[in-house]
This record gives sequence, structure tokens and C-alpha cells, in this order.
Amino acid sequence: MYLFISFQSLTSAGAGGTGKIAYEVARDLFDKKQPVKLIVSAKGKFTTTFPSAPVSVWSRYYLFLLNKLIAPWLKPYQKRHLEEKIFDFFCSFHIQRDQKLVFTTTPFIPRTLKKAKQLGIPVVFFPGTPEENHIAELVTREANHWNVKAQDVYTYQPRLAVYNKGMSLVDDVICHSSVIESTYKKNWPGKKFISCAGLLKPVSINHEEATPSASFTVLYAAHTVWLKGLQYLLKAWSEVSVDGELLVVGSIDPTVQRVIDREFSSLKNVSFTGAVSGIDAYVKRSTVLICPSLIDGGPVTVMEAMRYAVPSILTSMCGIKDFIREGETGWIIEAGNSKELAARIKWCYENPLATREVGRAAQTMLNQYDFKDFIENIASETLALRNL
Repeated sequence: MYLFISFQSLTSAGAGGTGKIAYEVARDLFDKKQPVKLIVSAKGKFTTTFPSAPVSVWSRYYLFLLNKLIAPWLKPYQKRHLEEKIFDFFCSFHIQRDQKLVFTTTPFIPRTLKKAKQLGIPVVFFPGTPEENHIAELVTREANHWNVKAQDVYTYQPRLAVYNKGMSLVDDVICHSSVIESTYKKNWPGKKFISCAGLLKPVSINHEEATPSASFTVLYAAHTVWLKGLQYLLKAWSEVSVDGELLVVGSIDPTVQRVIDREFSSLKNVSFTGAVSGIDAYVKRSTVLICPSLIDGGPVTVMEAMRYAVPSILTSMCGIKDFIREGETGWIIEAGNSKELAARIKWCYENPLATREVGRAAQTMLNQYDFKDFIENIASETLALRNL
């Protein structure tokens, strides 16, 4: 049997994040008559065509208690760490001697992976984000650069220690982007790496175009942490002179917010929405989306913009760059380079028709993308491991 493990949950609508990959690959193998089982944090009313289960019959109850009674006393990163440790404890009981392979989308389960290794079961890891040590170093460096203290889910040392222990037990790493693969190869050179380029989010065909507002509108949308690079977009905005608006959508980490308040409070024509439930309405009124991430496995917002023929400016450290043709379906700039970003914003402002054409080409590219081929590629590579 192939055991698939996802820290995400199955909700009434299905799986999300890398949990979607685990679900789809398991389903593909099941359709090929392979024995599979999917383990998730919790399971709603969603029904799978193959065996799947919550990590524990008690998962709903302990998650409820954790969120209602314990979480208020913990920092968000401490809560995440505790959730992962509980998940690992229960997940280890699902490892059985007759299993052919463990396919996991999280390495934060050293207890589970150690048991698999003791039984001689190979472990395959599919990461949705760049390597954790790389991220921790980047976050620390960025916080130091802006003269603030940062303690978050990436730099919390007890959690990072668990990650490193889990990664030491992984045999193979399947990477869906060159950015992710490069960070893992740097920190784990002894692993076997398999490239399966693809977009994590399945996309539906869409021929609707955004109807930009009369003014030039630049959109940034994310839950902002240091990695998202908003600080460099704001710096670029201060360096460029255009008649338009910068729309910042999404919640902002408190430490990043302090820097924004200190360094960029005097910026003109910048609107902050705070947390929102969806970004479609903002995309539809935008001229161009900017993803200034210092490193990012995706990001999904670029695909959301593509759906409505809104072009994107993104950095060379965004995983989705592998699907961008420079100047044809988007623009790629150096991460953290505010001057290069300012110049590209000005170009888009001065060339509205050419900017719209890039957006239309991006939409066409996305509509032609085959998510099913991506899943089948991962499934085939998984079957080929260890000549199974």
C-alpha cells in the first residue's frame, strides 16, 4: 500500500494546498489499481473514492480544544508547532509493515518517518514551499536589515529542530519548481531530487478580462510576512512617479507593519484593505499585479491575476517564474531590487496597451495548462521510485 500523508484537512469542498497534491496523486494511483490510503489532519463531509481517514478519530475534538482553550495562551508559531507534534504522534500509528512507500507533504513528522525507516519503507517528500532553513536565514537577515526583532513560524528554533530531524529521514524529494529545488539541494545535497514542474492550484478555463479602473492601479495581495517583500514594493512606489494607486490587500504581520509605519507612513496613493475573504474583485479592477516575494513556492495570486488577463511583475525567487516568458506572459525582476521594480511599474504605466496584451497572453497560457498531466507526472515518478 502507498500511504499518503498531509497535514492539511479534507473539508466539505475537498483538499487545499499541498494536501490537494497528496489527494490527487493518491486518486490517480488508485485509478491505476494501486492500493492507497490518505491520512489528513481532519476530515469533513468530503468523500473520497479511495481509502482516507483523519489522523485520529479524536482529531476534531483535540483541534477544538487546542483552538478554543490552549491557543489564546500561545503565540501562533507555538500553536502550529504543537499541532504538528500532536499530528505526528497519531500519524505514527498509521505506519504498517506492508506499506510500499510513504508520500508526505510535510517533514514535521519525525516520529512517523523514523518508524517508516525502521520498517524499511522509503519516504518521499513533496514540498509546497522553499526549504525551511533557507527561509529562516532569509527572515532573520531581513529583520536585521530593517532593525526589528522577528520570531515567527519560520525562525522558531524548536520547530526548526523537528523539521531537520524529519528531513534527515526523507529519501526522495519531488520538486514542482526550480526555486524550491535549488533551496533543498543547497541544504540537503545527499537527497535524491526529482523535478516535476507544475502549478499547485488546478485552474478553470476563464475568458473574462478585468475591467481596470480609469486610473492606473497596482495590486499586491498576500498575507504579508517578511518573505512577501512588500517592504521593497513600498520602497519602489516611493521612487516612481505615476498617476495611480497602489492597492495592498491582505493582513500584515505585526513586525512588518511596524516597519511600514516607521518607513512608509508618508506614502501617497496607497490603500490598505486588511484581511479579505477573496481577491477576485480587486484583481478585476487592477492594471497589473506585483508579487515582490523574496522567496515563494507559488504564488497563487499570480495565477488569480492570470485568470482575468491581468499581467504580473514577479521576482526571480517566485516558483511560478518557470512558467513565465519574460515580456510575453509577465515580467521577472531581481528580488529585493526596488529600482528595477520601480522602472517596470513606470513602463506598465506608460505602455497600457502592451501591458494588456501581456495579460491576455498570460491568460491564454494558463487556460492551456493541464493540471491532470502534472498529477500524472508525479504519480508516475512515485511509482518508478525503488522500481516499485
